[in-house]
Amino acid sequence: MTRIVSNAKFAVEIFNGSGHFGMWQGEVLDVLLQQGLDIAIEEKKPDKVGEEDWKIINRVACSTI
Repeated sequence: MTRIVSNAKFAVEIFNGSGHFGMWQGEVLDVLLQQGLDIAIEEKKPDKVGEEDWKIINRVACSTI
Protein backbone atom coordinates (compact mmCIF):
# COMPACT_ATOMS: atom_id res chain seq x y z
CA MET A 1 0.00 0.00 0.00
CA THR A 2 1.34 3.43 -0.95
CA ARG A 3 0.41 6.41 1.17
CA ILE A 4 0.83 9.97 -0.01
CA VAL A 5 2.35 12.27 2.55
CA SER A 6 3.50 15.73 1.77
CA ASN A 7 4.49 18.75 3.79
CA ALA A 8 5.00 20.90 0.73
CA LYS A 9 2.61 23.78 0.22
CA PHE A 10 1.38 24.78 -3.19
CA ALA A 11 -0.77 27.80 -3.90
CA VAL A 12 -3.15 28.08 -6.81
CA GLU A 13 -5.75 30.80 -6.72
CA ILE A 14 -9.37 29.71 -6.85
CA PHE A 15 -10.78 30.07 -10.34
CA ASN A 16 -13.42 32.78 -10.19
CA GLY A 17 -14.46 32.74 -13.83
CA SER A 18 -12.82 36.03 -14.75
CA GLY A 19 -9.40 34.72 -15.76
CA HIS A 20 -8.12 32.30 -18.36
CA PHE A 21 -9.41 28.82 -17.47
CA GLY A 22 -6.75 27.01 -19.51
CA MET A 23 -3.93 28.70 -17.57
CA TRP A 24 -5.60 27.91 -14.23
CA GLN A 25 -6.17 24.31 -15.29
CA GLY A 26 -2.49 23.97 -16.21
CA GLU A 27 -1.45 25.26 -12.78
CA VAL A 28 -3.73 22.77 -11.03
CA LEU A 29 -2.40 19.91 -13.16
CA ASP A 30 1.17 20.97 -12.30
CA VAL A 31 0.39 20.86 -8.58
CA LEU A 32 -1.26 17.45 -8.91
CA LEU A 33 1.79 16.18 -10.78
CA GLN A 34 4.20 17.57 -8.17
CA GLN A 35 2.24 15.80 -5.44
CA GLY A 36 2.12 12.53 -7.36
CA LEU A 37 -1.65 12.81 -7.74
CA ASP A 38 -1.82 13.13 -11.50
CA ILE A 39 -3.23 9.58 -11.74
CA ALA A 40 -6.40 10.95 -10.11
CA ILE A 41 -7.41 12.50 -13.42
CA GLU A 42 -7.22 9.20 -15.31
CA GLU A 43 -10.41 7.86 -16.90
CA LYS A 44 -10.36 4.84 -14.58
CA LYS A 45 -8.41 3.52 -11.62
CA PRO A 46 -5.08 1.99 -12.66
CA ASP A 47 -4.92 -1.76 -11.98
CA LYS A 48 -1.80 -1.36 -9.83
CA VAL A 49 -3.59 0.92 -7.34
CA GLY A 50 -5.68 -0.67 -4.57
CA GLU A 51 -9.21 0.51 -3.87
CA GLU A 52 -8.36 2.07 -0.50
CA ASP A 53 -5.35 3.91 -1.96
CA TRP A 54 -7.53 5.11 -4.84
CA LYS A 55 -10.03 6.64 -2.38
CA ILE A 56 -7.21 8.45 -0.57
CA ILE A 57 -5.65 9.68 -3.81
CA ASN A 58 -8.99 11.05 -4.95
CA ARG A 59 -9.71 12.74 -1.63
CA VAL A 60 -6.32 14.45 -1.57
CA ALA A 61 -6.61 15.46 -5.25
CA CYS A 62 -10.10 16.89 -4.69
CA SER A 63 -8.94 18.90 -1.69
CA THR A 64 -6.02 20.20 -3.78
CA ILE A 65 -8.33 21.27 -6.57
